[in-house]
Amino acid sequence: MTDKKIKNGDDLPLEQLILTRHRGVSPLWILPFIALLLGGWFYFQNYTDDRIFISIEFETGEGIVAEKTEIIYKGIAVGKVVAMVPKKDLSGVIVTVGLPKETENILNDQTTFWLVKPRFSMQGVSGMETLLAGNYISMQPSFTGRSSRKFVALNEPPPAPANSPGLHLVLTSNELGSISVGNEILFRKVPIGLVRSYRLNDKEDGVEIEVHIDEQYQHLIKKDTRFWNASGVSVKGNLSGLKIKTESMAALISGGIAFTNPENTSGIAAETGDVFELYGDFDDAEVGIKGIIHFSNGKGLAEESTKIIYQGVQVGVVRKIVLAEDLNGVDAKVVFDPKIGHLLNKGTRFWKVGAKFSMKGVSNLETMLFGEYITFKPGKGEPTTQFTAANESPLMDSSTPGLHVTLTTPVLGSISEGSEIFYRKIPIGEVKSYEFSKQSSEVLVHLFIKPEAARYINKETKFYNSSGIAVKASFAQGLKIQTESLSSIMSGGISIATEINQKLPRAKNNDQYKLYEDYDAAFEKGLMISVEFPSAEGLSEGSALKYQGIAIGEVKSVKWFDDLKRVKVEALLYPEGESVAREGSLFWVAVMEMGFRMKNVDAMFGGYIQVKPGNGAPKTDFVGLDYMTSGSYTNITSGINVRLKALRAETIIRNDPVFYREMIVGKVTGFELSPNSQFVYILVNIREAYAPLIRENTVFWNVSGTRCGFELSTKFFDCMIAPLETLLAGGLSFATPPVDDAGSIVTDGHIFDMNWDDNEEWYAWNPGISVNEGKPWKTAPPE
Repeated sequence: MTDKKIKNGDDLPLEQLILTRHRGVSPLWILPFIALLLGGWFYFQNYTDDRIFISIEFETGEGIVAEKTEIIYKGIAVGKVVAMVPKKDLSGVIVTVGLPKETENILNDQTTFWLVKPRFSMQGVSGMETLLAGNYISMQPSFTGRSSRKFVALNEPPPAPANSPGLHLVLTSNELGSISVGNEILFRKVPIGLVRSYRLNDKEDGVEIEVHIDEQYQHLIKKDTRFWNASGVSVKGNLSGLKIKTESMAALISGGIAFTNPENTSGIAAETGDVFELYGDFDDAEVGIKGIIHFSNGKGLAEESTKIIYQGVQVGVVRKIVLAEDLNGVDAKVVFDPKIGHLLNKGTRFWKVGAKFSMKGVSNLETMLFGEYITFKPGKGEPTTQFTAANESPLMDSSTPGLHVTLTTPVLGSISEGSEIFYRKIPIGEVKSYEFSKQSSEVLVHLFIKPEAARYINKETKFYNSSGIAVKASFAQGLKIQTESLSSIMSGGISIATEINQKLPRAKNNDQYKLYEDYDAAFEKGLMISVEFPSAEGLSEGSALKYQGIAIGEVKSVKWFDDLKRVKVEALLYPEGESVAREGSLFWVAVMEMGFRMKNVDAMFGGYIQVKPGNGAPKTDFVGLDYMTSGSYTNITSGINVRLKALRAETIIRNDPVFYREMIVGKVTGFELSPNSQFVYILVNIREAYAPLIRENTVFWNVSGTRCGFELSTKFFDCMIAPLETLLAGGLSFATPPVDDAGSIVTDGHIFDMNWDDNEEWYAWNPGISVNEGKPWKTAPPE
């Protein structure tokens, strides 16, 4: 057994086991001793600790650690959290804090505490120092109030106290908007202060906002400083464009207030307690002269958008639009740039400028993109800020440098205000305005000629309408197309033709000129005559005056007399046709006549005036002939004119031929009633060469159609068929007995009986009268 090593006592028999008792002190007795030492130490610490303990209620204990979280005031630790327990109702935590006894005089109900921890916002990161050192509790002491040891922590840092260094101001506004406590005060987007508080004013019709400006920036605030709400994004837009304005990103998200000083600031520094108005935005705060412009309506006006423009520069803006007190129009409340203050007087005239559509194009096109604007013309008088706007731009008076003349015209045509005046297709002026003359018989067109072009206008200058494209089509002169500059084609205009002659007297203000229809009218040569007709059927402006098929003039105008019973035709005789303007000349309207024999085919597209010259004294006023009136062609000296008496006209029509032995020797010229209205007189003209055939016993009959008869004695059926022309178109025929029975030669106006049936005996008559067939006519009969 001695050689074996004993490894385990379990292998030994019970009687061989020997129990041995160890000597010494148990370590467990050390624990009570340590506890006694700690208790003593705590008792000693509590007995010797020179602190005041307070309790602060927080919504949560997050970020607070006992014996670690400090109380810091102005960067110095003045206390520490010693304990933290939940409230009985579990609605928060109670934090016990130890503070030096020196703080006893500030521990009152006005002192505030709050937890400082990292805060991330659009204003930036605050409490960044706590990222390394941990959260801490800050305090804002107060030396007034009731003593207290219990406090409720703030969720946010409090504003600066009223007695803190810096500038304390009050801003007034109709509403709070997005302003809240702690919002920044910005200058050039740099924070220089904070909103301390806000409240309703005493009348409860507005808000008072208390702000604090840091001491180092308080010199920026003057007595006339203007503050505005810089919160969010200010968006204003209409046809004039979209306007977006923001301050700092912090103000965009959380709100803020900005300010500026006017250019002409007084420079007097603001003091604590001063009151300022808080404007809604930057535009509201803009410095300017306030005024009112009355308009007949608010069309085209927009608040905060419609601009006041002078010589292309913005000098004001419309702030607000309200109905006038008498509900007759609107009042635009505007702000003027102080730089134009000296122009605001009773003589100043305002008006709106907008796009205008007309045949000459679109004027003020820019207003379609940027909106209408207001402009003005400075005047004289006492200073004022209240005006009544004109519906249109005021006329340029003669005091405006340049030449001011007036044109007279029967009709305005395409001329309008602003139409340009051209010389050699270069603009030299414009139409100022137009109006009726005092008798309303013509239109007066007032022109303005630029100063540098006034020398081109003299007493012999001619003005003519050059608007658009002039197209003239007539049988007198054919088709004629005349154009001026592209500008006048689109927008209308007036051109001048002038002779640069230093000897000619220059035009003066208010001189009058005639406005011609076109260039040709301004320089046309010839003689003007007037012809009176019962009707203007077939005539129009441009219709020709013809003699023997050749145009010798043209119609210039066709208009009614005042009694509306007669028409006055004014015509121009060309130089080669001036000789017809004499006593005894005859004028009648030639129109195309349809039938078997078509007459005046050249009048297919419009009638013309046929002329038969007279030999009397010079004359310019005439009375035209009308074949439907008495004496239509009885005055024609060529041939002989007779009347055929009948109960009715039957199938006879004007221009029907008159036959002698089936040969045309005359024609029907018209009809008229007898004096007692019992008969119809068929007017007939016999050509001069055949006039000797007409005697007292001459007989006339109708030869229209076919005559047939049956002879019982011979049992023959006899028909006499007229010539084809007579068969289709009708006509008259006549016969004269032998010379011994014919009677004497008749004179103009002799009356014969009209026979509707012929007599076979008449066809056998052979008068044996000589005629002048080979003798030429003195004048051609009317066609």
